[in-house]
Amino acid sequence: MAATTVEDVQQFDYEKTLELYRERFANAGDFTFLFIGNIDEQELKPYVEQYLASLPATGAKGQAGTPIYRARGVITNSYEQKMESPKVSVRMILTDQAEPSLKNSVQADMLGQILLSRYTETMREEEGGTYSPGAGMSISASKKERTLQIGFDTNTEQRDRLLEIAIEEIEKIAQAGPSDADFNKVKEFMLKKHRENLEENGYWLGLMSSYYQYGLNMRAYPEAVNALTKADIQDLAREVLASGNRIQVIMNGVSAE
Repeated sequence: MAATTVEDVQQFDYEKTLELYRERFANAGDFTFLFIGNIDEQELKPYVEQYLASLPATGAKGQAGTPIYRARGVITNSYEQKMESPKVSVRMILTDQAEPSLKNSVQADMLGQILLSRYTETMREEEGGTYSPGAGMSISASKKERTLQIGFDTNTEQRDRLLEIAIEEIEKIAQAGPSDADFNKVKEFMLKKHRENLEENGYWLGLMSSYYQYGLNMRAYPEAVNALTKADIQDLAREVLASGNRIQVIMNGVSAE
């Protein structure tokens, strides 16, 4: 599972890409259409017959393309960018492999949320180095790839210290697990957000898409969240660090004058 390289990107051909697009949408025979919301099936049926049943279909079945994986190993790209109001922007991505499942999904989400809470306290409140740090973790079902993304804007003087904190907070969780306060706060937030999501069509669309595409049943979300332990989050932090895969991109703003 080789990662995409710069050379691969340079070989992209616009006309070939357009050709592939036209080829893919010339056959809707194996498309799956999902409808979410307060829908009357009898009222919907004539529209389906008119607009969907009339789409071209050859009977051929499409095949998924080759997934694009993140680069492996430790990679740092630091560069300068002229700006009217110079700042430093840092983006960090840590990846490892993981099977898509409800437990792994909520486990990843919780670690990302806990780290966001920790960065807000340390990077913003204690160090005063950034206003709005970011952190989030998710799993790609198609690639079986788990991704932790971290980002923040700061200045040259505090850049290196905040970079240290970004890794230190993961290491602390890997060594001792999250604090009771962080763990319980994030669990409560996730359950509250889930109750709100139940009222949103977009949430149900995502739920159905996961089921039809990957066979993932995400309905038992509250039960999965409540079953998580601090040890689960500690184990995940250890696994992410042990993978040794970290991409770090730093844009150092310099005066445009």
